[in-house]
Amino acid sequence: MGAKRNASRPFLQFGPVSRFVKSGLACIAACLAAAALNLFTPAEAQSLGSTCAVPGDWDVSAARGKTRLIQFETDEGTDMSVDVSPDSTWLVFDLVGHVYRLPVTGGRAQSLTQDSGIALNYHPRISPDGRTIVFVSDRAGNDNLWLMDADGSNPRPLLLDSRSRMVEPVWLPDGTGVLFTRLHVTSYGIYRSEDRLWKVTLDGQAEPLLEKDQPAGTGRFAGSERLSWPSVTPDGRQVYFGRADFDGSNREVHRLDLANGNRDRVTPGDLSETCCASSAVPDITGVAAPEVSPDGRFLAFVRKLPGVSVQYGDIELDSATGLWIRDLQTGQERLLMAPITPDLMNQHPPWQVRVLPGYDWAADGESIFLSEGGKVRRVWLETGAVETIEFVAEVRRSISEQARRVGKLDTQPRAPRLIRWPTLSEDGQWLAYAAAGDVWLESVSGPAVLKAPLADIANTALSPAFSPDSAQLAFVELDGARSAVSVFEIAGTSVRVLRNDAIYFGLRWDSAGEFVYAFRYPPGLDWRPESGLWSLVRISAADGAIETLLTNQFANPLSVTTDGRIGFHRPWSPTSRDRYNTSRGTLVPEGREYVTVSADGGDLRIEAVVPGVVQGAALSPDGRQLAVEQRQDIYLADLAQADGAATVDILTGGGVDAARLSNDGGYYASWSAGALVFASAAEIRSLRPGAGGVTSSRTVKARIEPPRPGTLALTNGRIITMADRAPPEPGSILIDGGRIVCVGDCDFSAAEHAIDLKGAWITPGLIDMHAHLHRGPAIGVLGPKSYRHALTLAYGFTTANDPSNGMRKWSVALTDMIDAGKMVGPRTISNTEAITTYAEGVNGQNLDPLVSLDVARDHVTRKRRLGGILMKEYRNCTRAQRQWIVEAAKEQGLGVTSENGNLNYTLSKVMDGQTGWEHMLINVPLYRDITEFFGRAKATYSATISISDYPHANGLDMFMSRQDILDIAKLRHWYPGLELLARRIFVSRPQTHYTIPLIARGAAHIKQAGGTVAVGGHGEIFGAGGLWDMQALATGMSPRQVLEAATIDGARFMGLGDDLGTIEAGKMADLAVFDANPLETIDNVERVKLVIKGGVVYDAFTLDQLWPKTVPYGFKPWRTIGDMTGRDH
Repeated sequence: MGAKRNASRPFLQFGPVSRFVKSGLACIAACLAAAALNLFTPAEAQSLGSTCAVPGDWDVSAARGKTRLIQFETDEGTDMSVDVSPDSTWLVFDLVGHVYRLPVTGGRAQSLTQDSGIALNYHPRISPDGRTIVFVSDRAGNDNLWLMDADGSNPRPLLLDSRSRMVEPVWLPDGTGVLFTRLHVTSYGIYRSEDRLWKVTLDGQAEPLLEKDQPAGTGRFAGSERLSWPSVTPDGRQVYFGRADFDGSNREVHRLDLANGNRDRVTPGDLSETCCASSAVPDITGVAAPEVSPDGRFLAFVRKLPGVSVQYGDIELDSATGLWIRDLQTGQERLLMAPITPDLMNQHPPWQVRVLPGYDWAADGESIFLSEGGKVRRVWLETGAVETIEFVAEVRRSISEQARRVGKLDTQPRAPRLIRWPTLSEDGQWLAYAAAGDVWLESVSGPAVLKAPLADIANTALSPAFSPDSAQLAFVELDGARSAVSVFEIAGTSVRVLRNDAIYFGLRWDSAGEFVYAFRYPPGLDWRPESGLWSLVRISAADGAIETLLTNQFANPLSVTTDGRIGFHRPWSPTSRDRYNTSRGTLVPEGREYVTVSADGGDLRIEAVVPGVVQGAALSPDGRQLAVEQRQDIYLADLAQADGAATVDILTGGGVDAARLSNDGGYYASWSAGALVFASAAEIRSLRPGAGGVTSSRTVKARIEPPRPGTLALTNGRIITMADRAPPEPGSILIDGGRIVCVGDCDFSAAEHAIDLKGAWITPGLIDMHAHLHRGPAIGVLGPKSYRHALTLAYGFTTANDPSNGMRKWSVALTDMIDAGKMVGPRTISNTEAITTYAEGVNGQNLDPLVSLDVARDHVTRKRRLGGILMKEYRNCTRAQRQWIVEAAKEQGLGVTSENGNLNYTLSKVMDGQTGWEHMLINVPLYRDITEFFGRAKATYSATISISDYPHANGLDMFMSRQDILDIAKLRHWYPGLELLARRIFVSRPQTHYTIPLIARGAAHIKQAGGTVAVGGHGEIFGAGGLWDMQALATGMSPRQVLEAATIDGARFMGLGDDLGTIEAGKMADLAVFDANPLETIDNVERVKLVIKGGVVYDAFTLDQLWPKTVPYGFKPWRTIGDMTGRDH
């Protein structure tokens, strides 16, 4: 290959990179030819994707589908921002996303925004003349500034921008404009916003108050300082405001002189400790929420009260917030009111838009109006006396139809959900691929001939490669700790091993059939396959002799050209190598290179540079075309257009031409038999250059056969069915073929086997709805065993839902392996990565910009074809983007979950029809307005309480500080020793320091109002994390409510309530057996002794299979504490 390629040979005539609205193989060629009809250019699509799309023809305020009416009255509200009129005769407040007006004497509140559909409306402020209200609304697509008359009429936009959220407005004293906090979407989306102060005049002219923010924070939370809560002096010359580091610490009040731009600090931030001793989770000691008095003399603000506890019913919280007053003339401070609504200074900044509900001074400066305890209060400055302004507000919303999957598990023999590394033999007669932990071989054109899986039943197989003469198939066989490069003689049945001394990956034969090229990783139990420690090697096909060609590489699939060069892509260049994070296996986007080397590893050339996250690439044998896997589809680039290294910029459409070959999922591209071959879920597609698109497609013949054990009787156990609330009674459960056929008084005389469970309690198998099991080898080198999955099952969780994961498509391969019986683990649902399209995050570069409903349909289609059932919407910028995902999911019969944000953000998603959300609501306590609304909306709250109070007082500390995790026998038996050591936490705080009980109590109230709650361990400590989340819920819920959350509620969240979650005839035989009653205390869930999944019985400690066969779990391909120290049980 030369520096300049021969450009005379015709290339596929495709236009610039684009997405195709049509789907299905029948129309792909037409879509390719019609690329010019695309609504957005690639650059426009990328820009819209990163800056948030709001099309003009999509009404975000309209409820869709079969709408649901939520209507009730409440006399209490959560997180209500209050503002009082200039004459102090009426006030406004926000509640459940509406703005209400109320006389200061109390009474029935009037909704001023009732006609805004499902739009959010909040943070109201009344103009100095009392005639106009400025407020925040997302009725145009994002949280922007709107005006309305004082009676709620004439709503109109003041400032609109889909790329930012605008909150905390405050009027200038002369009424000519508004100051506000603007949350700018960064390249990491709204999850890492930059919060700045802005001014807008009534004619819509906006400008920043501070031209340049000060850098603040380091490490993961590095970014601009966060500015918030502007308050203007009565002469309009100065602005008081809050500031904090990017992570929310060091909260201070600053003052800005608008005339000269001078800025000074008014209050100190967090107090520093000594140079060498600091707490792992120090308390926040700063101040926030400044409000200057009408005469400019006093400044109100909030500060925590050290050592003060607040009682919320029967729950004590050792944290209190007080409202303080500072005399700006003398500097004296005094506490005016305590406690008030708990501030959010300890909470994760991206989960909030206001650190405290808004409050306001009366015009005469003698009192302050605020919300506290779910009520509107008035506190008098002179005496500190507090008055309650009683109100009754009607909440009435017609909200969108809920996305909810209803169906059964696929327990029949089925095709794998994901085919990996498909390849054709050079004679075109055979097709090989990896699936469900095996390598399969099937005939292309003859009768349905399918060779059996090639790997030993105890091992997994991957990376098949045909020899040039089509007579042999090389593949990798892996036991988890090391692998063998094996060769199968296609004409016969023999398999010979070339090498078995290390980990191998990415096989490819040379053109003469003399060598097999591979990436090699040194043998060992504690290996990190995503690290750059692989070597490119050449193995003799005759005798297995090995030669190292390159060292310190990242493993990726190989290509071999006709002139003998070896090609592969690597995630760094000489100038950007330090931007690859080897400890986490993630790439800071800089650009990946596709390189080739000569047959001896020398003469390295850069053939192409591909910006962004590349998940695979394959060079054609003539070196003129490069297939790239990016954004979950396959693109084909014309390298012949470039002199030297080509730029293949799929993200923006720059560089050489590239054609998109799929829009419903494309993976594992390779060249063989003169064709480009790639996988799309269970299909294998192929294309021959010049043929005008994908020319053939076939669904593979491989079938996964779920285990079907015989007849099993469980006798004399106390059965907690969860189908009703009846007390557990002794009885029998009869299981046949993996399903329950009888519960209670059963005739089990014909059962093949019986287990006497006298003295034990039986519940449905537990369900972890936020498991994050799929972490680890990013390149897809998957062994037959996983401690993550083993531990989850060992703790009684027979089903695990992974809502999003960094392994993406590889996680689907693991679910296939578990279903096929190649791996021991829970029934696993993988939804691959979350749907989010911020520009610089890994997901953002791995997904098309979310610019339309059609793009959302494509995203959902890809995930559904891979087995996803509960789509994860993750902090997309605009309301329209979030609604598109819901609509696409409803069309395909799927559910939608999402990442929690601030209270209004979550409220909007429930009104949009999302099935539920994950992570806790940080506003505590929750009052009836919120719990009733979410309950009546039938939403599922997966609080994931064990990581509450993140990042300043991680709730996980409460559980891990009770007992050294090295003393937990089950963790010690299963966890890799070094990882367990790294996860130890010794921070100990009283339980009253955590908001966990209040979060749990709020969840209980939502459940009582008609909603549901789910359990999720988040993958922090596998297995035990789910148990701890149950124990966290138990601080505010009854044991039965917690068990419901861990069983039937989780099943219904996924849409699998017909098969899982209760012990009833016809349902799957997924059960957990305990030697103590979990209805007495949820702590007894720790005492699980047997786990039954689909009728297969396991010992809950060792995971040795006890029935229908006796099969020990066997060798663990990782080093446990016991391996390292001899200390196991």
